[in-house]
Amino acid sequence: MCFVANETLPGVGNFLSVLIPSRPDFDAFNFVGMSEERNEIVMELDIEIFEKSVAGSGTHLKMKLRQKPEEGPFLQVELRDRLTVHELPVKLLKTAHWPRFQRPELPDPIVCLSVDKLYANS
Repeated sequence: MCFVANETLPGVGNFLSVLIPSRPDFDAFNFVGMSEERNEIVMELDIEIFEKSVAGSGTHLKMKLRQKPEEGPFLQVELRDRLTVHELPVKLLKTAHWPRFQRPELPDPIVCLSVDKLYANS
């Protein structure tokens, strides 16, 4: 799962990638109508609303993509620590628009550590 803030990525670098490790009870993602190479859902949501709904949350968060009859899709965010459920409206994106939301190619970080000479006090 990747969250990309498209407009601010070049300047500020807002990018969040959430990787879900494979487990025996949750090792396949299959969506009806999708091909094997496009086995994903790309959606757009309001970052501010998402941030407010998870602000101060503990360590457990459950998210579900849902749709009620006669309504648009939404992301249901359940915060177990606060026993709270939020419904955030989302816009599902057609495959033609996916390139705008691809994971950016980021260079490997360069980390340097410089330490001045240490002098012993006598």
